Amino acid sequence: MKEAEAKVKRETEQAKREAQEAKERAERGTDEVKRAKEAREEWEKARREREAEKTMRGYRG
Repeated sequence: MKEAEAKVKRETEQAKREAQEAKERAERGTDEVKRAKEAREEWEKARREREAEKTMRGYRG
């Protein structure tokens, strides 16, 4: 009986560790997606600024 209880306890602890690791991996993935999105937004902003600058140069010339 004690062996069965010990086995259940070990399996429960293992499941808790795996769940925590999965949660941490998911959080890291979310951070990476957020950083990629921010980088894309910055790139888009810079592209729009460059295009506006080209347009303004065309009007000046």
